[in-house]
Amino acid sequence: KQPQHPSSVWHLLCLAFVLVPLGSSYGSDQPDTVTIATARGFSLGKEASVRGFITVPPSLLASFTGEQGFAIEDSTGGIYVQLESAISLQLGKEVRVSGRLAEIAKLTVISSRIELIEQLSQQVAVQPADITLEL
Repeated sequence: KQPQHPSSVWHLLCLAFVLVPLGSSYGSDQPDTVTIATARGFSLGKEASVRGFITVPPSLLASFTGEQGFAIEDSTGGIYVQLESAISLQLGKEVRVSGRLAEIAKLTVISSRIELIEQLSQQVAVQPADITLEL
């Protein structure tokens, strides 16, 4: 049995949830906001603003580096938001996050700060879903 790469755990968590919209729409509605898939294609160090729904709440995946991040998802994909300070946000809450693209354990993330996170009005129900992984 081979050891599991840290990002594999992240992929399991991201894929294990589905978003059930409650009268909301996905995607960006501001000119400076891009989809998560678009931001994931940017080079490391580039600034980006994305919006999505929280699928992994803050501080659930406490990192050995001490950061206090969370994960968001839109209709195009998901991304981890790296934070140095704890923030209180609800599972399923829509947020807009600005920051720089970075990498943690070969995982593309957005490195941000609390003041660059805006809570938006939409909320979705986040429910677990069975998935099959090919290793």
